[in-house]
Amino acid sequence: MTATSVDIPNTQMTRRQRFTAVASFRKHHAWAVDYEPHTLLDHNPGMSVREAFEQLKAEAEREQRLQQEKERRDVQRTAHRLYNTRYCALEEPERIQLRIFLENGGRKDIADALVDNVTCSAESIRKLIDEGEWDRDPEKDWLAILPPRAQPEPTVGGIGRFLADLRAHRRKWRMWGTFPTSEGAEHEARVLSQRAGLGFDIRTVTYQPDGTTGVFARRP
Repeated sequence: MTATSVDIPNTQMTRRQRFTAVASFRKHHAWAVDYEPHTLLDHNPGMSVREAFEQLKAEAEREQRLQQEKERRDVQRTAHRLYNTRYCALEEPERIQLRIFLENGGRKDIADALVDNVTCSAESIRKLIDEGEWDRDPEKDWLAILPPRAQPEPTVGGIGRFLADLRAHRRKWRMWGTFPTSEGAEHEARVLSQRAGLGFDIRTVTYQPDGTTGVFARRP
């Protein structure tokens, strides 16, 4: 294959010479067999055979990239919908697809949990598992994970230190204090909630037969 046969404008060649140049280019470039350059050459007399093949190849590669990006976005949209839809609302093929997504992503724990918790979405279970709240019975676990705090510090400074501790240990429950009755604990919980403002979870738990109740709080 001579350089001139594939690099000169095709208008300077006879029809037969152009066909020979096309065949010669394909002989030396295996990828060229996938493209038909004659229509492009007919509409662009100043274009060489090499230019026609390279343009067709570039256009095909661009189309392939666009198609791959479209498919990637379609998969993302599908995955987002499946992750955020309650398991019981998914059709069986969708459940299978979701399980494949989860297992391929290393989250078989979520896939297994969904089977017994069909009213949950995969995303809601992921948050519970990742935040350590899954399979936790708060009334049994709180006292095991919290440092004991026999009495609250009702002063402004005491509340400030307590809230600062919550902010420093997000998602960890802390005991504010214990009270002999649930009524007293509920009252203290309301007071603490007013002092703390928005952004804190505050609960009471009666954990002794005599009615001893604790006030607990955390920063989500």
